[in-house]
Amino acid sequence: MIDTTHFAEDNFGNGFGLPSSLQKHLREELTLADDGRSITYRFTLTDPVFLSAPMSLESSWVYQPDARVVVDECNLESARRFLQN
Repeated sequence: MIDTTHFAEDNFGNGFGLPSSLQKHLREELTLADDGRSITYRFTLTDPVFLSAPMSLESSWVYQPDARVVVDECNLESARRFLQN
């Protein structure tokens, strides 16, 4: 468990242009899968000054040694690859 407190106030500290306060608190957990090929990342962010409830997220990071890095221009057409239907 990673438990982080004592954040500075920041105009963009909670992401997406949402400020953060001195009361911001971040708890993170990284769990390695039994096969050793992926990590599950979970976090819970609280900031009672700017968030009405805790915000949580879980995602998986999969080891892919053969993955290719794609370098594209930063434009709308390139960004369309990440839109979900």
